[in-house]
Amino acid sequence: MSVSLIDSESESCGGGTRAVLSGHSDAAVVVEDESTELHLTPLAQDEYLFVAPASRGTHGVTLSELSTQALYLPPERDSCHLRVLRYLASQGVSTAGVFPITQDSVTLGLVSHGLGVTVMPRLALLPLPPGLVALPLPQPLMRPLALGVLPHRAGLPIIRAFTATLVASLRSRAITRPELPAQPLSGPLLH
Repeated sequence: MSVSLIDSESESCGGGTRAVLSGHSDAAVVVEDESTELHLTPLAQDEYLFVAPASRGTHGVTLSELSTQALYLPPERDSCHLRVLRYLASQGVSTAGVFPITQDSVTLGLVSHGLGVTVMPRLALLPLPPGLVALPLPQPLMRPLALGVLPHRAGLPIIRAFTATLVASLRSRAITRPELPAQPLSGPLLH
């Protein structure tokens, strides 16, 4: 057996849900509320954070900071872009200064040089590059992550073993959602 990791946001896959539905992938980490066709195992609540140059300081974020500076987000079709835009609209923040950038590293480089700010999920920022500060938004914004598999394959031993190992690994790192029940593991699951 072998495990391959792929970037499901690549053009060839078209997103985690599509990669699983097309058979390109056996499982994918997906945004739970965007993947209704799959069997989902909740993994983590990933909080979006405001990212700015460290020189900004660590005082609380204001909504005006999100509308008065260049705001770098992933490309328009990306689910993070859409989630952040919905959040901004719900907070009454103008999105006129939003600039799509394909690579997170480019976005963080622009921000570290003081050329704007971004809003990114916490897990995408680990570890936070030097010269940046990541702070909670004025109102929390989360993305519920889950492992998605085809419903008829969810009970396969290898899928169950992979799912249990992933949940246990996240739990040991205190990344899982608090409502997940403890799932004891018996014996080696993956070699």
